[in-house]
Amino acid sequence: MIMKFSTSLALFALLVGIVGCASEDEKKESDDTVIVEPQGEFYIEEISGSLQPGSLVTITGEGFGDAGPEYLFVSDFDQETVSESDPLTLRNSQAGEVSSPSGEISSQQARSGNQSMLVSEGNAESYIEGSNVFSAKDFNEFFVSFHKYDDASRANDSDIERLAGTRKDVWVMRGERGDNPSSGGSGSGNDLYLRHNGISGNSTDQHWYPELHDTKDSWVNWQYWVRTDPSRPYSDSKAMASSFVAGSVGQKANAHLGGLFSDQTANDTPPFWDRIKIGGYLRNLPVYHDDYYVAVGDQGETSNAAARVEFFNASKYEESTARSFCLIESWEDETISCRPTTGDMNWSSGPIYCVVFDGNNKRSKEFDCKENRVTNRRLAYLSFSDSDDIQALYSNFSVNSINPDNGNLLTESLVDIQGEELPISVSIEQINVSAGWEGSPSITHVSLPDLFMRNNLKVNGDGVTARVSGFEAGKEITLRADGAYFRDGDYITEVQLNQESTTYNSEAKGIHEPALITGLADENGEITINIFPANGEGSYLSWISLEYLDN
Repeated sequence: MIMKFSTSLALFALLVGIVGCASEDEKKESDDTVIVEPQGEFYIEEISGSLQPGSLVTITGEGFGDAGPEYLFVSDFDQETVSESDPLTLRNSQAGEVSSPSGEISSQQARSGNQSMLVSEGNAESYIEGSNVFSAKDFNEFFVSFHKYDDASRANDSDIERLAGTRKDVWVMRGERGDNPSSGGSGSGNDLYLRHNGISGNSTDQHWYPELHDTKDSWVNWQYWVRTDPSRPYSDSKAMASSFVAGSVGQKANAHLGGLFSDQTANDTPPFWDRIKIGGYLRNLPVYHDDYYVAVGDQGETSNAAARVEFFNASKYEESTARSFCLIESWEDETISCRPTTGDMNWSSGPIYCVVFDGNNKRSKEFDCKENRVTNRRLAYLSFSDSDDIQALYSNFSVNSINPDNGNLLTESLVDIQGEELPISVSIEQINVSAGWEGSPSITHVSLPDLFMRNNLKVNGDGVTARVSGFEAGKEITLRADGAYFRDGDYITEVQLNQESTTYNSEAKGIHEPALITGLADENGEITINIFPANGEGSYLSWISLEYLDN
């Protein structure tokens, strides 16, 4: 289906703050008409309604899925009228029951509006523990998003260090004392706490280290999506986590595939949770929370807790610095009705983009709400690691695998991160690599899971030469490349795109920026990529990405 949107109508929409399609009379061909044909079977086609917090917005397209999320609790705390010294009652819960709430409304800090929740009082003698115990029916899936502000100006260094090692920002469990089944009794257990640098539990034997952004004296958003397979709960699960710092560029994302529960059937504990604590265990530092968004999935079912709509302020979702949810009122495969939350968006004059996530946490292509069209960004990743787990795990990215061990040196029918076919192909003309190392490096400063950085190839001698064809002549292409090694040192890798050159240092487990270089396709619509050790020593390569704009 083809969409047409004129510059004059776009200006009108910008002035009045209304987003919608042109009428039939206004859909006229002209030199400034933008014609965009969405690709694939999962996309936003049109957004109509007033893009203002609380107003009804209708999103049409395809591939959204048959059902949206079931909310357990959503709040920005600005509707609370209690004084700052009164306990928070969480009376505006959307679904389920709320038991044993604690925390205080505060006007000292706010990510959106004028109020937030003070979780910890910030001294060793008195602190608020167990904040926000959401009690619900058994569930095997949840999605949690919230913003956190650590007020380090009111704590000493030892308090901050202790906090990082003991806090449990999100804590799920079953039974009154799921963290201690001997005290909680039969049916209790399955506790799993989530924080920026670790996911584990007292009554489970699983560990994962997502290494998300963590900040002091500024707002940071953390999102967690966890789903277990009801048929194989002790071995098959997915966990995804991401973070971004409000007002600054950059998102960190990571993912986990494998078990999250220990088998506790001996205690008559089924593989489900029945409660979520946010701010479940915090100590010695004033911590403010804002903009809670909690959705759950039913016991024994694969549900849609991750299904959601987000607005943001950049053409690339992972580079946005302000975001907002859209609270769902109805959800069908081709139509969603929802109401935007305030967030920290500039609704009156700033850029507004939108994405839909389906029930598997797969993201649609970014949609420009001011121009009412899908963006024309195309982004493809070529992984030199084992990409099977990446694709099975990280639904937001489809990955093209280049595996020298299998003789896969010619890659045709490439797909972008949404899984949509691209018109380009890659021919590996020569490759001189050997086995690198297998490990779990820290992630780079891009929105990728650490699986991209595992199973690195060691690049030797003249390295890798690849030719990419199928572009339009003169097309501008942005190339990124990265790899990691397990120790510090200078493992400089040179990356060439046509005649341009740059480097990255594959040291320190990936704590560095990937190489970034831009060039133009030649008259035949081709580019040449060379990757080799810059200093004669071994360097390491995990992935290459290619990004360009469709006309």
